[in-house]
Parts: sequence; structure tokens; C-alpha cells
Amino acid sequence: MARLRRLKANRKKGLSKKEVRRFEFLGGTAVLAASVVVVVMFLMASALPYTFGFRQSAAVIAGALARLANGDRVENGLSALVVDPRLTAVAQAKADDMARGSYFAHISPDGKDPWYWFQAEGYAFQYAGENLAVDFNDSIDVEQAWMNSPTHRKNILDPHYTHIGIATAVGEFEGHPTVFVVQAFGTPINAPEQPPVRSSDIPEDPELLATATTVEESAPTVLGAETETAEVVPATVEQETLVQNPIAQIISSPKNSLRMMYYIIGFFVLMALAYTTRFEMKKHHIRHASAAGGIILLMGVLFMLAEYVVFTPPTIPTTAASAERSI
Repeated sequence: MARLRRLKANRKKGLSKKEVRRFEFLGGTAVLAASVVVVVMFLMASALPYTFGFRQSAAVIAGALARLANGDRVENGLSALVVDPRLTAVAQAKADDMARGSYFAHISPDGKDPWYWFQAEGYAFQYAGENLAVDFNDSIDVEQAWMNSPTHRKNILDPHYTHIGIATAVGEFEGHPTVFVVQAFGTPINAPEQPPVRSSDIPEDPELLATATTVEESAPTVLGAETETAEVVPATVEQETLVQNPIAQIISSPKNSLRMMYYIIGFFVLMALAYTTRFEMKKHHIRHASAAGGIILLMGVLFMLAEYVVFTPPTIPTTAASAERSI
């Protein structure tokens, strides 16, 4: 009887039996196409971390991390940091050294501290800092990990810093391929050579922050110690400068981009189900609901696989490195 009623309703709409069957076939094709899109998105997002070794991808990631750091500073009433090519070179040299030596620490196995790379680049600083991360997969995850760490957060939000440089390097660590990330902070000074470090904190644990300064000992800024802060400079960077284009967003944050795309697909699937059923769940709607539920379940399974297998959480030192120098 229900089938007869549907046929009569379709005839009233001017649809023949053949057209109805064709419509049903297209419905099945749409479900198959949506499933293929879901799987392809997962495969593409999973493959993106393997492109981080390419120069273009590395530049996108560094730019994304700089924008995220400046976004956090702006939200906290601080001025944005200027991306300095010399600090980028400092960060790249440190990242490359960790990749070559397969180590993850503020001090290299041959004894090079964070400030060695500043001196090698000829960057004379008043304040300097270094944040590290390894097992990088997603820019947003790394920035959140740094901001959730009191010492790394202190570096990112330190009002003394005026410049930043970020770099990545692909290598091996603890027997598995990985991506190293170095975030170098600095406040340059006009000096013919680097003055001596007056205050420095270089923890053995790479998950901690390394800091240094060249200012007088009366006003040290050392990681983990409460110090007087410089006057906060109001943020002047327009919000548009903190926004990435969609392609850069996907490259630098594949996990979060995959999540967002799955949310969008899930929304359209539910809207399609609501349109098909007219918000009424009858017996002949069960297969439509099953198809929609299958697509959503597939997305959930694939994202759980991405969350716990493909996109492993980043590792950061428990403290960061910073230093101050006095002339």
C-alpha cells in the first residue's frame, strides 16, 4: 500500500516509474560519491605531513606559526613580533642541527647552547629565547601546546621581544621520522659584537624554555623567575594579517582542516536527510537514514584514526630557553 501511495504521488508530480528509479539511482550515487570524498580527504590530510620537508611547505608552516604567535600576543594586548630573516636563519640552523644529530634538546650533544646559533648568525641581542617542538604534524596543535606550557607561554608573551624567526627540519628522532620545529625570539641591539651573557637559563630537559639576556643583572629575565616586565606596547597589527588563505591553512594545519571539512560534510548530509524525510521518519526513510548514518560513521572512524594514529601529538620541552645580555 505504501509503495502504491508513493507511485500515485509521483504520478501526480508528473514522474514516471522509470524516472523515479533513475532518481533513486542518483541518490545512491550521491552517497557513494560522498563516501569517496570523505576517504580522499582523509588520505590527502594524512599525506600532508610528508610534504613538510619541501621548502614551500616549510615556509607555509613557519608563516602559520608566526601568525598564531602574533595572534596570541594581540589577544593579550601585546604588539606583534616582526619576522626577522636573521632569526629565521638562527632557527633553521638549530633545527637542521637537531635533524642531523637526531637529538631534541636546547644544548646539542657537542655542547652548543642556544646562543651559539645567534652568535654564528651575527645576531647581537639584548633579549633572546628559544622554543622547541618535535613530532610536528599540525601548527595549531604546536601553538596550543606551547601556550599550555607556562614557560613557553612566557616566551611567546614576553613584552621584551620584538622579533621572531621560525623554522622546521625533517629528520629522525628515537628511531622514527619526524619534524623538528624551532621558534627563536630576539630583541636586537646595535653592537659590533655580541656582549657577554649576564643571565641565562638552559634547562637539560628540551621541553623546558631556554632564555638569555645581556641587560644588567639588576633586571634579569630568566625563565621560571618572576621579573619586572617592560611596558606593554599596544597591538597595531590588523586582524587581516593574522588570517591565512585556505590552501596555506590546509598545509599548515591538516588535522584541524580535516575536522572542519568533516563538520561541513556532516552538516550537508544531515540537511539532505532532513530534506528527503521532510523531518518525518517513516519506514521507507530508514534506508536514507542508514545511508546518512553510514557516511557520518565513516567520517568518525577516519577522524579517530587520524587523531590517534596519523597525527600524533607534538612533544615540547618542559621548559624553554631564554637569555639576557648586558653591554
